Amino acid sequence: MTSAFYRHHKVGWLAVLLCVLSAITALSRETVPLDNWRFALSEATNAPAATGFDDAAWENVKLPHTWNTFDGELGDKHYFRGTGWYRTHFKLPPEAAHQRVLLEFDGASLVAEVFVNGQRLGEHTGGFARFRFDATDAVNFSGDNLVAVRVNNARTDFIPRNGDFTIFGGLYRPARILLTSPAHIATLDHASPGVFLTTTNVSTANADVAARIELANDAAKNFPGSVRVTVNSPAGDKIISKSEKVAISAMGATEIRLTFSIPHPHLWNGVADPFVYEATVELLDRNGKIVDSVSQPLGLRAFEVKPDAGFFLNGAHVPLHGVNRHQTWPDKGWAIGANDMK
Repeated sequence: MTSAFYRHHKVGWLAVLLCVLSAITALSRETVPLDNWRFALSEATNAPAATGFDDAAWENVKLPHTWNTFDGELGDKHYFRGTGWYRTHFKLPPEAAHQRVLLEFDGASLVAEVFVNGQRLGEHTGGFARFRFDATDAVNFSGDNLVAVRVNNARTDFIPRNGDFTIFGGLYRPARILLTSPAHIATLDHASPGVFLTTTNVSTANADVAARIELANDAAKNFPGSVRVTVNSPAGDKIISKSEKVAISAMGATEIRLTFSIPHPHLWNGVADPFVYEATVELLDRNGKIVDSVSQPLGLRAFEVKPDAGFFLNGAHVPLHGVNRHQTWPDKGWAIGANDMK
């Protein structure tokens, strides 16, 4: 074979390698749903074990799920409040080898203890908030992974201690795997989006917006890059975009603040006109490639309460009437979906 052949194919393989490395650098976050689980209403102490534990006799369930679907309709003294176990398996996509791996639960009532491949990730207390655990150091990137979750809805010292409603137990909201790049918009601040938007001086003429963005870097080297905030209309038209350079130290965290104004905004006006923009926050590397992004709704409105006159929205008086919404549906309990909510 000639040297020209080697030169040609060397260049070809180099191009492929550069494309692969570019793709790795540009990986943004993605999610993998965890819908199907095995479930047992028992205190199965060996359930976290990755091997040597047989859950074949357990019930197959899909999330959202509660073990009080029917007995929960009988009243406070007549339904089970205790421990249930959930187990599921998953495999990671190839690109996950270059990402952080988190488990994300939208709700578990009331206490959830989470294990991956037998390793305890932590415990979350409270039945009504999303929570996340970083599982990167516990997962197998090339094979099978086991998630085991112990959920308990027994009476405790935290709210709600009691009430005129059933405290349904279980993983009653969806769960998923969340993959992010090592440098990312923060994920572990109480499972918040890491993006906080505050509006001031809102009128039909102008609206000022302050964006506070939490950032984290779990890599062993510093991350130089930039943050870009873009506001789009519901139709996808760009209203405004602003960016600023940022540096995140190795294994460190920081936050950045951006302010911008939107001239002649379309105001959110309650049920009469519930208009919202979309604010997308992107973290870019030094070459301008997006490594992470988060989108949030942005409603622009001014409001005030006058003791002698009531509530005013965008300068107009609005009579307010209170509504109490319970997340309970007959024969489903708290394990409801989007259609039930609508």
